[in-house]
Amino acid sequence: MTLLSIHPPSTHDQRKIAERTQGIRGLHIVLLKPSKYDDDGYILRHWRGVLPSNTLACLYALTEDVKRRRALREDLEVTVEILDEAVHKLNVPKIIRRSRRPGWKTVVCLVGYRPINTHALLILRKLSALPGWM
Repeated sequence: MTLLSIHPPSTHDQRKIAERTQGIRGLHIVLLKPSKYDDDGYILRHWRGVLPSNTLACLYALTEDVKRRRALREDLEVTVEILDEAVHKLNVPKIIRRSRRPGWKTVVCLVGYRPINTHALLILRKLSALPGWM
């Protein structure tokens, strides 16, 4: 079973999901597109997002569809936050605080990440304070 399957999960799959996620009331999904650096080591940041990230937009649309259809679980509250670091200042402590809410899980997805992006690795190091970090 995949989240983006065309067919909804079977009743058996839905029961298994419900059993495994029984204590979880909500899911906070953070779609994060790390920024790039200039030659002097400063983060390239724009006053407004003039060149939108297509990857970020597509993943947001797919995540919203899963949320709208309640594909994960009927009673699961899902919140989605999109952050393009070229436009938004990243507040890692806020993400970590949200992840500690009772009954909530947080999933942070790096969008458009390339292994050469050392800044993304720094973000991952900071986010490793999340409970249940993998």
